[in-house]
Amino acid sequence: MLLSTLHQILQLFDTKERWRLFFVFLVLLTTATLEVAGLASVMPFLALAADPEMALQNDLLRFVYEAGGFSSQRSFLIAIGFVVLVVFGFSNLMAVFASWRIARFGADLQHELSVRLLRAYIAQPYTTALKRNTSVLGSNLL
Repeated sequence: MLLSTLHQILQLFDTKERWRLFFVFLVLLTTATLEVAGLASVMPFLALAADPEMALQNDLLRFVYEAGGFSSQRSFLIAIGFVVLVVFGFSNLMAVFASWRIARFGADLQHELSVRLLRAYIAQPYTTALKRNTSVLGSNLL
């Protein structure tokens, strides 16, 4: 039932609109991934803040510490905190972009479907239009 409804809805879209829907889906997927990465980075950062010696005990953190040329564990902690903030900031920017794309896609789709419906109404014979309630037609277009 759900798949048949989805299939009917997708049939209303032309190829360009399907690609735009796919792009919106990719933006949402990217946003979700960034939000998960941001949330997943909080606990390791807090653990590092609680025990700065962990930077030298963990292989990955030690590699980053040495590769970054940090002179102290405090500077390393500040840098990691900055990275976490950047991830959260970028995640929030992507969320704003995703919201904008969804709103834009919805508005464009509403406009396009209204235009198609108006063209279909105009293409009907005049006698058919006389039999229909014009306020219902106008409501359908809006």
